[in-house]
Amino acid sequence: MKKVKTVVFGLGNIGLLQDINKKHEVYSHSKSVFISKKFDLIGAIDISKKNRELFLKKYNKPVFKNVHDFKNKNINFDLAIVAVPTKLHLKLFTKLSKLNFKYCLFEKPAGNNKSEFLKIKKIALKKNIKLFVNYIRLYQKKYYTLKKYLLDKNFATFYYNRGLMNNCSHLISFCIFNFGNIKRLKIIHRNKSFNGDIQPSFLLEFKKIEANFINVSKNNISFNELNIINKRNIIYSRDNFNSVFQRKISYKKKSNEKKIFLKDKKLQLTVLNEIYNYIFNKSKNIKKIFNRFSRNFLEVHRVLNSIKIKNRNF
Repeated sequence: MKKVKTVVFGLGNIGLLQDINKKHEVYSHSKSVFISKKFDLIGAIDISKKNRELFLKKYNKPVFKNVHDFKNKNINFDLAIVAVPTKLHLKLFTKLSKLNFKYCLFEKPAGNNKSEFLKIKKIALKKNIKLFVNYIRLYQKKYYTLKKYLLDKNFATFYYNRGLMNNCSHLISFCIFNFGNIKRLKIIHRNKSFNGDIQPSFLLEFKKIEANFINVSKNNISFNELNIINKRNIIYSRDNFNSVFQRKISYKKKSNEKKIFLKDKKLQLTVLNEIYNYIFNKSKNIKKIFNRFSRNFLEVHRVLNSIKIKNRNF
């Protein structure tokens, strides 16, 4: 089996810190690549000396302060994982594009806005680099099963915190991929921003589902949850939308809770393994799926842009 040589650019929470003291959970890029049998962690880059020292102690792999220092070592790699702050995505990718690699996994949403994403995409096309964005629910087929519980008319409520781009973009990506084109967008309420990231409550209407996105005030931990209701079912999530359950609606007796799927404690590893399948064409209809992903990444940016404009004018 050919291993994909991987470098992590950015050793913040998702790059390194999220699971550094956890024994069984796999949520960070560094840990998922390190334990994977399909990927080879060959190094990392971060401006923070403290984080570089943590990475070196934990994984004993080369770590650099910046791209210039990394480039001088002439290290060959296949996959770049970009986990720096969103505002630096385009600038970093422009530098990276001068190196020789084939694939790039961005933390969502890949660029600070639609314009930046299109510039990233243009560079990638020119350099023949395949782009992925870490919308984790796109790469887990178990989420596709939720569609079978939908009827002709459904009502959903998504709860989120910690910013429209930072957190809610995950939910928007999930909706677009599973429910199709958006027919209507409406701002319901403006709320206080989180670290400069707006987080309004808003409505997205699809062909078969009307989805309300409600901002919740707690920001100490990430919070994404879901409720979908129709005349037959109630679908609801727990564990930050990582476990999902169903109850059938009955007026005669209380229905039992049915597990649809439970939380994946090796979440980021699951994502990586699926990306490996796409890289080496091990998934059915690979080109069709990859094109759907590409459209999803762009459409999320389009929707985020529309929400920002409508929120400004609300």
